[in-house]
Amino acid sequence: MENGQQKKRISRAAVFPVIAALVIVWWLMPIRILKGYRPEDITRIDIEGIPGGMLSVTDETEVRTIAENLYTCGAVRRGISFGRMGSVYNLYLYAGDTCIRRFCVIDTATARDSVFFYKPKNGDLIYCKKYLDRLAEKYNKPE
Repeated sequence: MENGQQKKRISRAAVFPVIAALVIVWWLMPIRILKGYRPEDITRIDIEGIPGGMLSVTDETEVRTIAENLYTCGAVRRGISFGRMGSVYNLYLYAGDTCIRRFCVIDTATARDSVFFYKPKNGDLIYCKKYLDRLAEKYNKPE
């Protein structure tokens, strides 16, 4: 009996490090912002944060430019965003009439979805942020 209980304790003690290792690997594993979609699948991007209201970008070149930057920019989790907000541009990405992803570009090194903050891993958000700034100037609606 003693030997059987000792084996159970050892196996229980081994579970925690395995779970911890899996969580660490999951946390550090890069994600794709447009997971499951290609840039050419994106048909419209609504941008919140443009002075004067929300902008619906449907121009194929503009949509493709933003989508390709988000597609090539892998990201890793940086922290939990629960209870902490902040955004410069809220992007709503559409494939057809279906909103497939909501993503916030905060600055050139930080993005956020509903749960996590992310930092770029492959590439960066500098080009995307600058492009969004140019679109904001282009489509700025005077009040």
